[in-house]
Amino acid sequence: MIKHMKLFIFGVISVAASILLNISFPFGRPIVEILFKTIGLPVYSNNGLQSGFNFAGLTLTFIFINGITYIFYSLKKYRIRAVGLALIIGIAAPSMGVAAYQNTFASGVHAVSYDMESSECSFTFGEERGSLQGICTLPFKNNSSDTVSFTVEFLETGNYKEYGFRMNSLLNEDGPFHIELLPKETKVVQLEANIDVSDVDYKYPQGGGSSHVPIKLMDEKKEVVITR
Repeated sequence: MIKHMKLFIFGVISVAASILLNISFPFGRPIVEILFKTIGLPVYSNNGLQSGFNFAGLTLTFIFINGITYIFYSLKKYRIRAVGLALIIGIAAPSMGVAAYQNTFASGVHAVSYDMESSECSFTFGEERGSLQGICTLPFKNNSSDTVSFTVEFLETGNYKEYGFRMNSLLNEDGPFHIELLPKETKVVQLEANIDVSDVDYKYPQGGGSSHVPIKLMDEKKEVVITR
């Protein structure tokens, strides 16, 4: 079945490396992006605004395609099946691996999953002048068998920081926000904040809201950044 063992091994290693480097838990961004920044390479073609070509992502794609190509040419038969299996594993493995870890070995805040797609924040001006009210709905699940207590810090989306605009992170002015989840508990938490914006030097929302809210979860020993 295997025609070139060395080529096959190199292909498997390349696919496995691309999967591992694509894991973003608990850092909030893929490991490959962290490696790029560590060695001084730009992650994006427009690194200041974090836009344009994602060099880290392109590198990861190149490694993965090379891996499945090596696997394809190393086999005598079942080539298409092997490539299809590698594609499925490459796409599903990062998220499935994190879910498996959270449901087995993880403890503390590492065992807490967050449904980012269902999260949202809304902002309205309060009755007092210069007062902005923010309300956020955040769905959590404690995958461990122990009670977990942690705090939530709101992060910004997109390029708001680069343009001197604050939205979600404004809620931190009224924090910290403490949350406790019982063993295996699923809870939709609503957090409210009244923010004084009467004397600030940054832009802030006049109303409206946001979805897919990025956050950081922290307990006494660990933290998890969730931005995607």
